[in-house]
Amino acid sequence: MVLNHNFYGNYAWPRRGTYLRELETLKLDIPALMLGIVLDMENPSQDHYFGSVIRVGRGLAETQDAQKIEAALLEMLADPQLDDYNRMLAYFLCLNYAENLPNERKVDFHTALRRFTAFLPDYMQKQAEASRR
Repeated sequence: MVLNHNFYGNYAWPRRGTYLRELETLKLDIPALMLGIVLDMENPSQDHYFGSVIRVGRGLAETQDAQKIEAALLEMLADPQLDDYNRMLAYFLCLNYAENLPNERKVDFHTALRRFTAFLPDYMQKQAEASRR
């Protein structure tokens, strides 16, 4: 399990974290890997692992390359070729990511997120606004 999935809430988690740093040392494409386990798709392979936006958001907040992750997250919101369902998943992933950022970075990311929600269709912008209240 990629992000300490079986031990969510475990007493060791606050010290241990999510194992994202170990994945980064393997030189894996973290944005592709982590975003790929959040997106929904038709006919995934039988062994495909799906991660929750809560756990993946928490893990991504530990990344060494926040700029790359944040760019990938925000690009998903602006991508008109990504279906609406997955764009909303991306939006909720952004919220969970931001929730786990240190306070000094949280405000900046929320500012960028508000800017990028303008790329969503109107009805999704309303849903996004409602979720922030």
